[in-house]
Amino acid sequence: MTKRVLALISSIVMLINVMMPSFAVAEEKTTLVISLSSDAVNVGEEFMASVRFNDLSKAGIDLNTVGSIQVELSYPSDYIEFVSCDEDNDVFYPAKAIVEINYNKIGAVTYGLIASKGITLSDSDILFKVKLKAKATITNVSITAMCESLADVSTKTADVSAASIPLTITNPCTGITLDKDTLTIARGETATLTATVEPTDTTDKVVWSSKDDKIATVKDGVVTAVGQGETTITAACGDKTASCKVTVTKATIAGTANIYTKEGFFYGATLGASPLITNDGWETAITTIKWYRDGEADSIATGDKYKIGEKDIGKQLYIIVTADKYTGELKSKLTDVIEKATQEAPDKPEIKAEEKKIIVTNPDSKAQYRLNDGTFGNETEFNVDYDTEYTVYARYPETATHKASDIVKSNTVTTPKAPRKLTVTASAGGTVDGIPEGTVREGDKIELTANPGDFDHMFVKWEGVDGLGVNEKDTTITFTMGGTDVTVKAVFEKKEAVAIIISGTEFTYDGIAKTPDIAPAEITGMTKTVEYFDSANNKLESAPVNAGTYKIKVTFTSSETSANRTTEAEETFTIAKDDQAAPAAPVLTNATTNSFDVTFVDGQEYAINTTGKEPADTEWAASIITTGLKPATTYYVFTRVKGNNNYNPSETVSSAIRTLDTYAWEVVGSGEVIETVRVGGTLHESLTGTIKNIGTGELTNVQATITDVQATISGAKFTLEAVSGTLASNGSLNITVKPKDIPTDKEGTYTAVVTVKANGVNDITVTFTIKVTKKETAAISGITDTTVTFNGETQGIDLSKAVVTGGGKTLDVSKLTVTYDAAETRNAGEYIATIKYEDADYIGNTTAKLIINKKEVSVKGFKAQSKEYDGNADAAVDSTNAKLDGMIEGTDVGFDKSGLTFKFDDKNVGTGKAVKNTAPITLIGTDKDNYNLTNPTVELKGTITALPATVTLTVADKTYNGRTDDAKVTISFKGVIAGDEVTYQDAKGTYANADAGDAVKVEVTYIIGGKDAGNYSLNVVKTATGKVKKADLNVTLTAPAAVTYDGKTHEVSSVTDDRVAADNGKTLYTLTYAGGDALPVDAGTYSATAKLTNEGSKNYNLKADTVKVEINNADMSATDKEYTVAFMLAGAQTRKLSDLQLTPANVSGKWSVTTGTNEILDGEAKIDGENLVFTVKSGLTTADIGKKVELTLTFTPDKNYNPVTATVTVTLAQDTYTNSIVGTLPTQVKLGDALDFTGVQLVTKFGSGAPEQQLDVTDSTKVEVTTTYDHTAKEIGVKTVTFTDKANSGITYTHTFTVVDVLEGVKLAADQIAYNYKLKEATSIGFDGKVHAVYKSGAKKALNHADVVLSMSDGTVVDSAKEARLLNTLGTVTITLTYTEKYFDGTTDKQSIDITVSVTAAPVKPDGKPNAEGFAVTPIPDAGKEMEYKDGAGNKVEPENVQGKLADAAPGTLEEEVKKNPAFNNVGNGDVVYENISFEDNTGKPVTFANGKMQVTVPYPADSDKNDEFVMLIPDGEGKMKAIVPQKTADGLQFEIENSDVTFAIGWYTPAPSPVLPTEPERDPEDNFWNEVYWTLLRSGQGSVITANAGYYDRVPQGVLRAVDISGNTLIINSAFGMQVVVNPGALEKLGMYRFYYPISYLKEMLKGSSVISGSGTTGITVGVLMPTTGDATVVEHPYTMTPATAGIIPGLESAANARPVIDNADGVSVLDGAQRNDGAVIGGGMLIGLGLLALLGAAYVTMRKRGN
Repeated sequence: MTKRVLALISSIVMLINVMMPSFAVAEEKTTLVISLSSDAVNVGEEFMASVRFNDLSKAGIDLNTVGSIQVELSYPSDYIEFVSCDEDNDVFYPAKAIVEINYNKIGAVTYGLIASKGITLSDSDILFKVKLKAKATITNVSITAMCESLADVSTKTADVSAASIPLTITNPCTGITLDKDTLTIARGETATLTATVEPTDTTDKVVWSSKDDKIATVKDGVVTAVGQGETTITAACGDKTASCKVTVTKATIAGTANIYTKEGFFYGATLGASPLITNDGWETAITTIKWYRDGEADSIATGDKYKIGEKDIGKQLYIIVTADKYTGELKSKLTDVIEKATQEAPDKPEIKAEEKKIIVTNPDSKAQYRLNDGTFGNETEFNVDYDTEYTVYARYPETATHKASDIVKSNTVTTPKAPRKLTVTASAGGTVDGIPEGTVREGDKIELTANPGDFDHMFVKWEGVDGLGVNEKDTTITFTMGGTDVTVKAVFEKKEAVAIIISGTEFTYDGIAKTPDIAPAEITGMTKTVEYFDSANNKLESAPVNAGTYKIKVTFTSSETSANRTTEAEETFTIAKDDQAAPAAPVLTNATTNSFDVTFVDGQEYAINTTGKEPADTEWAASIITTGLKPATTYYVFTRVKGNNNYNPSETVSSAIRTLDTYAWEVVGSGEVIETVRVGGTLHESLTGTIKNIGTGELTNVQATITDVQATISGAKFTLEAVSGTLASNGSLNITVKPKDIPTDKEGTYTAVVTVKANGVNDITVTFTIKVTKKETAAISGITDTTVTFNGETQGIDLSKAVVTGGGKTLDVSKLTVTYDAAETRNAGEYIATIKYEDADYIGNTTAKLIINKKEVSVKGFKAQSKEYDGNADAAVDSTNAKLDGMIEGTDVGFDKSGLTFKFDDKNVGTGKAVKNTAPITLIGTDKDNYNLTNPTVELKGTITALPATVTLTVADKTYNGRTDDAKVTISFKGVIAGDEVTYQDAKGTYANADAGDAVKVEVTYIIGGKDAGNYSLNVVKTATGKVKKADLNVTLTAPAAVTYDGKTHEVSSVTDDRVAADNGKTLYTLTYAGGDALPVDAGTYSATAKLTNEGSKNYNLKADTVKVEINNADMSATDKEYTVAFMLAGAQTRKLSDLQLTPANVSGKWSVTTGTNEILDGEAKIDGENLVFTVKSGLTTADIGKKVELTLTFTPDKNYNPVTATVTVTLAQDTYTNSIVGTLPTQVKLGDALDFTGVQLVTKFGSGAPEQQLDVTDSTKVEVTTTYDHTAKEIGVKTVTFTDKANSGITYTHTFTVVDVLEGVKLAADQIAYNYKLKEATSIGFDGKVHAVYKSGAKKALNHADVVLSMSDGTVVDSAKEARLLNTLGTVTITLTYTEKYFDGTTDKQSIDITVSVTAAPVKPDGKPNAEGFAVTPIPDAGKEMEYKDGAGNKVEPENVQGKLADAAPGTLEEEVKKNPAFNNVGNGDVVYENISFEDNTGKPVTFANGKMQVTVPYPADSDKNDEFVMLIPDGEGKMKAIVPQKTADGLQFEIENSDVTFAIGWYTPAPSPVLPTEPERDPEDNFWNEVYWTLLRSGQGSVITANAGYYDRVPQGVLRAVDISGNTLIINSAFGMQVVVNPGALEKLGMYRFYYPISYLKEMLKGSSVISGSGTTGITVGVLMPTTGDATVVEHPYTMTPATAGIIPGLESAANARPVIDNADGVSVLDGAQRNDGAVIGGGMLIGLGLLALLGAAYVTMRKRGN
C-alpha cells in the first residue's frame, strides 16, 4: 500500500470541519477501546495492541457516511518500543478512502482516514494493530488512545472518550546463588546468607524457607540458630532455587566478666570476680574462673577471689570465664596496673644543729632521711652551711612490695652565723693600710687608711661604704663589721696636669741663640726644667743658634705640696735661613750652529734650558756644558749666588743666546715620476714630484725650468707650473708638469726633465715619464649557478671560487662587477647575473643564474594547557610564546592566531592526550611568499586532570552507650558536573572506640561507581567524626558519724552509681575530701564528693552527692618548769622549749609567752625559734638573790590539737664558773696558713647548775680573739691565741701552738732536666745536689738519692738495681723524683719533679768488632760475592763509611704480634724489649746492603740474665715476622738479619730448674732423641710441621707436648709399631690429666681425628732416630752447630758411613755437610736438657714465671 500523507488528511478534515456547519453532539459518548494480547509481559517480550471504537451508536453521526477519522495510540517509550505494523492485514483500509498510518513518531502510532463519499464504520472494525516490545520493568504502565477527529461527510462530528489500558512489564529471574553452601553457627547466634540473582533487576522476589524450623529459622536471609542439628535453608526466586546446609552447634558463651575490689589494685588487696552470663539456661551452667597476668600464658589462680601478690606488681590482671554448657570464653578487661602497697610513715625526726653539722637524734634504722631539698639516703648526719635554716625529712623507702611511706619532717633549726668576708681594694695610684689579716667576723672594728702611691696621685673617695656610717671623703675610715660581707675600694686619681703654653716658634738666622716663650714661668711647689733637641732628637747643651728645626721640652715636676702632677710639654720651633743679594746676569758669546761661550763667576751656580723656565734645584751646578747643541735654537743660561747652612740661594738672573742655522735640500723618492696608460685610456691631468728643505734655514731664490723633452710622436709637450721663490726649513716644494698633445690611441713613451735651483744649495733634477700600452683579455672561471635560501637580505652570485686570469697571471677578483636582470635580488625567485672584469690592463665578462628558494618555517611555542575535567573536549592553548621558528629577523611574515581553536581527542581524563587545531594556520605579511610553512596543523600534547570532588560523610549524633557498631552514616558528593554519573553503595560506619567525644573517629566503608567516576579526583574519605554525647553518671554517697582526731584516715560509709554495664569493673571516679584525693586525717570538716577519673570523664557527666566527714581536735598536755640564773650573768638567757615536754610530742605549732610579776628581767620574755629567751637586768647584786619572774607559755598547735599552757619560773641565784674550749685547736700551724677556729666554742660552766654557756669564738660580737701569730710574716716558732667573753670580761682562755716551716716546691737547675748516657756508661743518675726542696720561709735543702723516691710513669718504684738496669737499657724514660716532708703533727707534704734519662748505643763499623756496649755487626756475604752498600740515591758507599746503629724502638704493631705468638707464652709482660738496627753513611744518610746477610750481636737486655731462655720476633724477609731462638755469646745475643732496617722484639724467661744430669755416658739415647724434638719445635718458625720418626721410642715426655703449645707448630710422630699421631697446639689440654710421659698408643687414642692444621707449611721438618739397621732419615733446621763429635750422641750417627743422606728443609744440603757450614743441627750433650728429666718437673714448668716477678 502506498504511503499517505497524514498531514493532508488532517488538513482536509479541518477544512471539512470549517466548511460544514456545526451541530450539537449527543451527551452520551462513544469511546475508544484498546486491546492487548497480554496485560503482563516480560522484558524483551513482544505483544500486540489494537484500537477500535465502542458504542459508535452514541456518536451522533451517520455511521454509513463516516468521512474522517484521526486516532493516536500513545505508550511510554522508556518502557515500550515499536516493533512493526502489518499495514496490509492489520490496518482498517476501506475502499474509496485515503488512510495514513504513522509509527515513526517515538512513543506514538497515529491513524488517519478521509473518505469524501463516506464509508461504513462499526464497533467491530479494528482501526489498526501494532506489534510492541517491552523494554524495561514496571509494575503498572498505561497505554492510551485518543481520538482527535471522528465525523461523517455531513456536518456532524463525534465526541469520543479517550481509552487507557494498564500493562505490567516484568523481568523474570534466570538464576539464583547463595554466598555459602554450608554454614555452621552456634545455638542462639545469627548469621546472614546473601542471595545473588540474575538478572540483578529481576522483578521476582527472593523467598526464604527452612527445612526444619526447630533447628534454624530464616527471615530475609538472616538465619537464627534454634536447636542443635542440621537443616537446609532454601532461597527461591521465581522458579529458581538455591540452598545452604546449616549445622547448629553448642552456643558460644555470652555476657561479661568483671573484676571488682573494695580495697584497690595494690599489693595485698583482695580482688573479686563477677561473671555475668546472658545465655539462656545459664542458671544450670557450671562456670570456671581463672586469673591471669597480662602478657603471661599460664593462669595464676582459680576461683572468684584473688589476693594480689608481689609478682603482680606492675602488671595488669584479667579473668577468663568458661562454662560447661557453652563454647568460648568470657574475658574481662584489664585491671588498673597493680601498684605497691602503702606503709605508715616513721616517727618525726628529732634533730640538733652542731657546727656545720645537723644530726638526727632519734634515728630509725629502717628509715631514710634527707636534708631540706636534698635526696633521701641512709645518712643521719649532714654537713651544712652557716646561718641557715634546716629541716630533716624522713620516710620509709620503697620496697619490692610497698611504696615509699609518707614523708614526715622535723622542726626547723638554724646553724650558727658564718665568718664575714672583707674585701679591700685600691685603684691604680695608691694603696690601703690597716687591712686586717685572718678571718673577719661580724662586730670586728675595722680602720682603713688610703695612701697615694706617689706625688702625681691624690686620694678621691671610698666606694662601697654606704651603710657603714663613714664619710667617703675621709682618708681614714673606721667601721664595725655587720651581718653581711663588705667590699670597699679606695679610689685614687691623677692630679691635674699643668697647662703649659709654648709660643713664638718662628725665627730667622741672625747669629744669636733662639728660644720660644714659655707660660707659666713658675708654679709654686714645682720645679721647671727646659731642654732643647735637634731634628735627630739629640739633646743640645743650650738654646740653638744656627738655622734648622728644633724641639723644646718643658717639664714641671710635682711634689707632695703641689696641686698638679708632673707635666711635660714639647713644641717644635724653627730658625729659618737668611736671604742673599742677586748677582749680575751671565755673559754669553761666540754662538755657532752647535755651541757658544759662557763667562763663569766663583761662588755662583748655573743652569741651562731651552724653555726659559726657572730651573729646579736639581738642575743647578757650578758650571754647564755649551757644546754639541742643536742649531737654530735659543738657549737660556741662569745663575744665582749659592746658599749654605744659614743662607738661602740668591734670586735667579738669566741671559739668552741662539745657535746659527744650516742649509740643505733633497728630492723625495727616486727623482723619477712615471705614469702608464693603456691604449684608449685617459691621461692624468698632471704629474708631480716633491723637493724637501732638510736644513734649518730658509732657501731663497728658488727657480724651476724644463730642460729636456723626449717624445715617441712629435708634437707632444709638457708644461711646467710656477713654483714659490722660497722654501722654509723642513718645508716641501711640489714640481708639477701637465702633458699636452700626448695621444693615447697608440703605444708610445714621453719624457720631460725639470731642473730646480736655489741660493746656497746644489741644483736638483726631476724626470717625468708617460707610457701608453694596450689592454689584454681577462678569462673568468669558477663561477656557477648559485642556489640560496631566502634570508631577508639582498643576495648574489657566489664569487668565492671565482678566478680571473690574464697574461699568464691571476688577476684581482675584487675588481669583478655583477649586474642582475632585476632591480633587487631579495625575494624568492630566479635571476640572471652578468659578471664583468676590467682593470688598466685587462677586460672580460660571463653570466650565471641566481636561484633564491623559500625558507621553511614552522609554528612553535603553542602550549596545550592542562585542565581539570569539565565535561567537554575543548582545549585551552597558550599562544603567548607562539611564533614562527626559522623566520628571519626584520622580515615581514607572521600568522593569524585569532580564531584558532583546539580540541582534545575526547573529554575524558588522561595524560599526553592529543590536542590539534581545528583549522590550518596560514602565513600573513609582505614576506609571506618568501616562506614555506611546514606544519599548518599543530600537534600538541595536553593533560586533563581529574576534577576534585568532595565526598562528605555525615554521622548522626548519639549518646554514649559503650557500643562501636551503630554509627549512622550518610554520603553526599560535591563538585560533580550535572549529568555525570557518579554513585555510591554499601555504606557502613564503625566508631574507632566507644568513648564519648565531639568528634569521635568513625571508620566508613563504601563503594564509589558510575561511568564518569574516573574523571573525578574524589577524596575517598575513609573516616568521619561523629558526636557521642556523654551519659549522666549518678553517684550516691553516705556520710559517717563524727570522730576525734586519732592520726588515722576516715572516709564515707558507702558509694553507689548507675554506670553503663560495659564499664563494670572500671574506676570511673574517685572520692575527694575537701577537694583533695587523699583520705582525711587531720581534724576538720571535709566535704566529700566524687570526682571523675580520666577514665570516667571520657564518657560521663558526673552528678554526685556531697556529704560531710567531721574530725574533731584532740587534747594535749605540757610540763611546768623552774630555772635559776646566776645574778652575775646579766644579759640574754636561752632555755629550750623542749624542756616543757609536750604530750604528744612532735606536734607542730607555735609558742607564745606572757611575762607576769617581774623583778629580775629587762623587758618582756620572748620566743626565738625553739628557745625561750629572756634578758636578766644588769646591775643586780647578791641582795637580789631569790627574786623571780613567772612566765606563762602557751603552745598553739598548727592543727589537730587544742592549745595547752605551761608555767615557767625563773629565780635569781648565786653562782661560780669554770671555762674550757670545745672543738679542735691546732697544736701546730703551717707557715702562711690562717688560723681556723671553725667549730671552736668557749664553754662556761656555772656552779649553781645553771645551763652552761657556749659561745662560738668566731662570733666577734660575743668573743674577742687575740693572737701573737701573723700568717703573712715568715716567722716560725711558738705562738698563742686568747679568747675573751665580751659579755663577761673575766672569762678568758689562752691556747699555745707552734708555727712550722712548709715545703713549697722541688726545683731543678734548668740545664739538668735531661740526663744522657751511653749504654753501660753509668749505674746511677747524677742528679744528687742538683735538686732542692724549697720552703715557704725561703730556706732550701739540697737533695740526693737517699732523700727522694724514684718512680716510673706507671708508678713502679725504681730502686738501685732498677736504676742500673735502666742505664743499661736503650731508650728514653721519664723518672719522677718525689720528696716527702714530714711535720711534727705527723702530716706530710709531697712534691715531685720529672727528669728524663736517655740511653743510647754507639754506632759500629760492619767489621765484627763490638763497641763498649757489646754491639757488633758482621757481614756474611753470599758465596762468591762481596757485600755491597748503597745510599738512598743508589750510589755505592765504601764499607769504611758505613756504620750500624742500635736504638730502642716503639712497640707499635709488633707488640700485638708478640702477644699472640706462642713462642712468647712463657715471657712475662715486662720481659720484652723492642729495638731497631739500621745502617747509615758517615753523613747520616740511610744505607742498604745487598749480596748477603748481617750477623748481629746485641747486648743482653738489662733485666735479663745470661742463664735465661731467649726468644726473638724478627722479620723473615718476606714481609712477615718469625720467632727464633738467638744464640747466646759472651757479649750478647747473636742472630742474622736480611734487611738494612730491622725492628725486632727480644723476650726472656727463667727456665724451670733442672735436676743434676747424669754424666754423659749415662745419658739415655731416648732422652737425647726427645730433647732434639723439643728444641726443633722451639727453634722452628711458627706454623712449621715437624715429623718425629720415633722408631721404637714409644713414650713421649710431657715437655715435648708443652713445646708444641709454646712454638705454635704441629708435631707428627711416626712409630716403628705402625702408628702415627698428629699433635696440634692445645693437645696437652685435651689430654685432661698431666703425666710425666704419654705412651704413643695413648696419644693416638686421645688425639684421634687430629690432622695437620690448615695453613701449616707443606714442607715440614723431620727428626729421626738414625739407626744403621733401619736407616731412618732425619731432617732438622735451626741456627746451631752440629759437629761429628757431638753428633755421636745419636746411635748410628757416629760416622758418616752409617748415615743415610739427611735432607735439610731449607736448601737440601745434608746435615753432615751442614756441620761443616756451621748451620746444621746441634745435638750436644752439654747444651741440651734431658727432656725425660724435664718432664718430671711438668707442674713447675706449667707455672714457671719470669725471674724477678
